[in-house]
Amino acid sequence: MFNIPILIVYALVNRPHIVDLQEGRSLVANLLNLGLDVYLIDWGYPNQDARWLTIDKYINRYINNCVDFIRDRHKLMQINLLGICQGEASIFLCYSSFYPWLKARE
Repeated sequence: MFNIPILIVYALVNRPHIVDLQEGRSLVANLLNLGLDVYLIDWGYPNQDARWLTIDKYINRYINNCVDFIRDRHKLMQINLLGICQGEASIFLCYSSFYPWLKARE
C-alpha cells in the first residue's frame, strides 16, 4: 500500500487534542496505526501580533509552507488534507483552488 501523508489542521480557536480525548479512540493514533504519516498544524495561542494575520497569510504562507515541507520530505506531488471544523475545511477548499495540483485525481 502506498503511503500518502496526511496534514491535519485544527480550527484556530480549538486545541489539537479535541479529537483525541478518549484513550483507545484517538484519530491520530488510528491513522498512525494504519501506517499513515500524520502531520499537524497547531496554531498555538494568539498574541497581540495575531490581529494582523489575514486569511491570505494562513493559506499562502503557513499552510502552503507546511504542504511544501511534507511534499519535499516525501518526494510527492500530492498529499492528503484534513480540516477539523468547518472553518478549516473551508480554508483547505480555498487552498486547493489556489493550488489545483493538490486536488484529488479524477
